Amino acid sequence: MPKDIDALVALNRDPGLLLDDRHVVQCLPTDDSLDLLADIPNGYFTDDWSPFDG
Repeated sequence: MPKDIDALVALNRDPGLLLDDRHVVQCLPTDDSLDLLADIPNGYFTDDWSPFDG
């Protein structure tokens, strides 16, 4: 358990430990909420949320 707490403390001090060096952002210029819903990450990657998450 102390190792878990130490890991959480380290992560809070340096969030970059968890993040990748490269970040990709996609912009979707639309006024239609259905387009925004369709653009939600869809599981191509293991950490993507589905429309049912969040």
